[in-house]
Amino acid sequence: MFQKPCALRVMYLGTASFMVLNASVVRAQDTEQNQATQNNTIVVTAQKREEAIKDVPISIQVIDEETIEKEDLRNLQDYVDLIPALAIEQSSFAGGSGDVRIRGIGALGGVTNTWALYVDGFDVTGGSRGGASIRLADAERIEVLRGPQGTAFGRNVVAGAISITSETPDPGAISGRLAIDAGSNDTYGVLGSINVPLSDDAAIIASGFFDDTDGFVTNIGPAGGTSSQRNFGGRLAFFAEPTSRLQIKASIAYEESDFGVRGGIPDGDLFPTTAALIEGIVNQGLNPFFAPGDLDGELTEFFPDQNDTVSLNRPEATNSNLLTAILRLDYDFGDVSLISVSGYNRQERSALIDADSSEIDSIFTASNSTTEFVSTELRLQSNGDQIFDWVIGAYGGMSNSESLEEIFAGETIRNSTFIPGISNDILAAVGVLTPQDRALFASNQVFVIDTEPGQFFERFPGSFDGEFAAVFADGSFELTDRLTILGGLRYNYDQFTQRREEFIRSFALPDLTVPPGIFPDSLVPLIQGIRSSFVFPANELTVDSDALTWRVSSTYEFTDDLTAYATISTGYRPGGPQVGNVQVRREADGSIGIDDEGLAFEPERITNYEIGLKGGLFGNRAQFSLSAFRMDYNDIQFTVLDLLSGLSVTGNAEGRAQGVEFDFRASVSERFTLSGGLAYIDTEILDTGIAGDPRIGQAFPYAPEFSFTAIADYQRPISGDLELFARATYSFVDERNDQFRGTDDAEQVVLDSYNRLDLRIGLERPDNWRLEGFVENATDEIYATSSFVNGFSLNGSQFITPPGRQFGARFIKYFN
Repeated sequence: MFQKPCALRVMYLGTASFMVLNASVVRAQDTEQNQATQNNTIVVTAQKREEAIKDVPISIQVIDEETIEKEDLRNLQDYVDLIPALAIEQSSFAGGSGDVRIRGIGALGGVTNTWALYVDGFDVTGGSRGGASIRLADAERIEVLRGPQGTAFGRNVVAGAISITSETPDPGAISGRLAIDAGSNDTYGVLGSINVPLSDDAAIIASGFFDDTDGFVTNIGPAGGTSSQRNFGGRLAFFAEPTSRLQIKASIAYEESDFGVRGGIPDGDLFPTTAALIEGIVNQGLNPFFAPGDLDGELTEFFPDQNDTVSLNRPEATNSNLLTAILRLDYDFGDVSLISVSGYNRQERSALIDADSSEIDSIFTASNSTTEFVSTELRLQSNGDQIFDWVIGAYGGMSNSESLEEIFAGETIRNSTFIPGISNDILAAVGVLTPQDRALFASNQVFVIDTEPGQFFERFPGSFDGEFAAVFADGSFELTDRLTILGGLRYNYDQFTQRREEFIRSFALPDLTVPPGIFPDSLVPLIQGIRSSFVFPANELTVDSDALTWRVSSTYEFTDDLTAYATISTGYRPGGPQVGNVQVRREADGSIGIDDEGLAFEPERITNYEIGLKGGLFGNRAQFSLSAFRMDYNDIQFTVLDLLSGLSVTGNAEGRAQGVEFDFRASVSERFTLSGGLAYIDTEILDTGIAGDPRIGQAFPYAPEFSFTAIADYQRPISGDLELFARATYSFVDERNDQFRGTDDAEQVVLDSYNRLDLRIGLERPDNWRLEGFVENATDEIYATSSFVNGFSLNGSQFITPPGRQFGARFIKYFN
């Protein structure tokens, strides 16, 4: 599958990746891994070396091991809930963790991410658009770098980066932990890890997890079922230090998830085109897909009145699995170190979906995809704390993705009559025809669709390949004891090839006769039977992109505990091919002809201007970070609908984002800690290239103006080493646009603001055991984190909603 040119293959076969967790590691990578702070000062390695967080000219937020365990963080959505200015568009495809927004920046189109998720320095999202369902049983810390990271990480980080660090095996002693939990909706799970020394300089960690839930969404339709979910996985990590100069780290991890009903809750609010279909055809008994009365199902309450009921006639099932292997080598020459990290992952997903999202058995879909990604990077850097610190490196990687989606007719499909006058009503509803135009079709009286249950309507096979390479350099120079200048350059080269096999539409409508000269030539193919049966021919397109990304920064220490910084940084997201665009023409014999040339869209580029202040107060008992930024976002990859083909294509738009972020952590007393963050973000689409487009002037999707998180943690000794603890986590997210649906204001969904409160209380003997009870979403608030829609939905948009109030208990035993 990876038969690529030798030049790139040589680069990554012998070297390894710099993506060493360079994001924002809270503690030293190889030493002091059990300390979240050194003298209450958080230590990060965002610039490839250990530094106090206040000395790094980047907006960074850290979730440490203690918070991961106390909050029982399991997936990307859990992490997002704790960090303002971070949002996620959850996928309608169960098993996909969704597309992340950082500072309001996220993918509006295109084929790659605007962010990256790293596990131990390896980009697990490098091969596909969207997130990976990463869950590690031995995660040690999570770091979020806000803003473009083009110098350190290269492509696809115009929004920022998230890095998860797993625990490093310890040759010192056997240790481990076992956690058991149970809760609402018949939820139960077990998670554990054990550290085993192999010698004085080698050890392994074996970890794993299993959890199962019936889910909170019930299908009251004929198919029954719930939004059940079963997850399991494990990881084996190895560490060795055969000499005082060489360290070896390796790991292999596998996880798998099985889902039942997707859990998308309908709102009953049909988009204009679907509403016209229902009102203009179904009510007159003339629709080819179902008869009158078929829509009279049991589901009468829609979101937001309820968030736990759907009504589907077909069972749904989704499977997702991920295999990841990582190898890191560190060699210390004395004055310099050589570091390499290589990684490979493989993601597989399959789904069977009731596409009409109703009790009517009209349409269902089956899909599957496989994505493989491999990368390697080599980095040479100076050691120690010198006046001039530097790093140089090279990177290479490649990806391959294969996918197939098929759309099938359900059991209610029948031979039916279709009256063009009503079709014209539908076209008029979306602005294609005026009432005066309808009289032109008086000669076209009745048409018939010939379909059979189980017949496939459309078939979308395709593949997508990528090849990546980069070289980079970064350095910092201490002009004085207090003033440091930093800079970096990175050259990126990316090549993408998109292939589409024959794309088939098999259902047919007879052609309409359109009098000449009435409509613009561009609309005639749409009206003259665009929905007739035809085959889109196989096609292939390769697109190359390259860019030089850079940053210039400075830091100034007012005191040992207070630092200001200023940064100008750039980011880059590669352009790509789209072979779905078509032009339809009428042949001399009356048949449909297709022109399919393929188009390319331009790379995205972003420039970030940022100033900040970081420091500590009261002997570092309180730490804070304040930043203000403006990002100019150019050539945004922006998806629009091609009316001729019915497929989405990508153009380029312009926009900007600006705002303020504030993070804090304070030890109010020996027993009470308060932490959290606040973000204000102002985003705007400045231009889409479409005259009069109502999206111009709107905020970016999933970019709340305000967001806030606060965590209060209290511990009190009650007897000997026995402690009582209580923890409250509150978050607020302002209203925000959902993903843009089209060019009509009526088609835009706005997600309401929400408040969420989680509570935990329990007892523990530190480093021995911990017992807790919890209430999640304690106020039982109904809200949506994202929504999606497809053209077949008969119940409106589908909203992804977290469960209402949930109760549970958890017990953790530590072994030392």
